[in-house]
Amino acid sequence: MAVIDKLLVVTLNELQQNSISTMKKMIGTKVKRTIAGQLAFATAMIFSLPGNMLAQQTQTITAPSIDDVTYSTTSISVAATSSSGLAVKYGVAGPATVNSSGSLTMIGKGSVTVFFFQDGDADYYPAAPVVKSFTINGATATVDLADASAVYDGTGKSLTPTQTDTADAALNEPITITYTDAGGNDVASPTNVGVYSATATITSASNYSGSDTATLTITQAAATVTISGISQTHDGSQKPVTVVTVPVGLTVTTTYTGGSFAPSAAVDAVAEVLYVTGDTLPAGKVVGDVKTAAVAAVPAVTSPSDAGDYTVSVSVVDDNYSGSDSATLTIGSVTIYRCSSGPRRDCCSGRLDAHSGLRG
Repeated sequence: MAVIDKLLVVTLNELQQNSISTMKKMIGTKVKRTIAGQLAFATAMIFSLPGNMLAQQTQTITAPSIDDVTYSTTSISVAATSSSGLAVKYGVAGPATVNSSGSLTMIGKGSVTVFFFQDGDADYYPAAPVVKSFTINGATATVDLADASAVYDGTGKSLTPTQTDTADAALNEPITITYTDAGGNDVASPTNVGVYSATATITSASNYSGSDTATLTITQAAATVTISGISQTHDGSQKPVTVVTVPVGLTVTTTYTGGSFAPSAAVDAVAEVLYVTGDTLPAGKVVGDVKTAAVAAVPAVTSPSDAGDYTVSVSVVDDNYSGSDSATLTIGSVTIYRCSSGPRRDCCSGRLDAHSGLRG
């Protein structure tokens, strides 16, 4: 403006001097026209000067290129500049925010578009907006799922994973844990005894990804086995012991060893079969004669009946419990003494002879 002011002063001085000289020679409208023409010429000269401060200028925005990034809690700079030196304004679409200084904060993964504006002022026209797009990719997390073992107690068991980011800072992202049994079947909550394969996976809704596998083993719980009725008297019938378990009602197997005892399965009774009309009759047979004789039922032999000592072994048979016990079963005999006739009757004490079965 100082240069323009100086030019204006010089030009006006020249105009004034020329006007005075001209006025000495001319009179009337001719003088006025000459002065007006010279003023118009001076004005055109002034406004055609380069760098004229009275006209608005154009400006441009220089924005940085933004490459795809991996999700992080650390901000990144997308600051831009304008050729006018005026501050650039920012806008954003997508999972991010940006402040007035051009510092961008990621709030999730996905596509992001950043807008750059400069609205201009009295000296500069608004700049053409600039648009930059990029992608925030999910970050990798470390998931640790350790093997574990638990004892069966009738409740569901589970493993607990831990999560950390690349800086080893703890995370708390949503995570799912799935379990499969030895047969490959999905199990929502492992409860029964067995070996289960577990897989922990950070869900896709998270800004992180990661997984790990481990094994969950549920072992049998201890059951208490108590054997009673181990001293009995021979009377020809089987003498099983009494077995009680805790928890109550568990299935057990009981075996007896000793003497000539040999267990055997029960034999079902079979009814006799008679010859009927249409059968091929052997010689001497007629319809109604017995074709197959009846078979009497034979009870199972599961415990000793003879006098003697037997080793008893009891074991729990249950998927979720284990337990056992052992004892000695004694089947005692009582002898009957044969008493001769006569006055001495006190010898007939009522004692039984297990072999003779005689009473004196």
